[in-house]
Amino acid sequence: MKVGPNGTQNGTQEKIIELIKENPKVTRKMMAGELKMSVRSLQRILNEMSNIHYVGIGTNGHWEIDK
Repeated sequence: MKVGPNGTQNGTQEKIIELIKENPKVTRKMMAGELKMSVRSLQRILNEMSNIHYVGIGTNGHWEIDK
């Protein structure tokens, strides 16, 4: 398991969810900057999270969190 900035990958996932709740149109680049990681590392974590989906295309899209 990779260790994220909050000590665990789970902590990083929680922070990603918080960022999306604050701004559903947040970009991967903005999230990576906030979490102090590369966009590629962030994408790996997003790929593992089955409860988060990007709906739409490019800047017209937004993130959705499944309940």
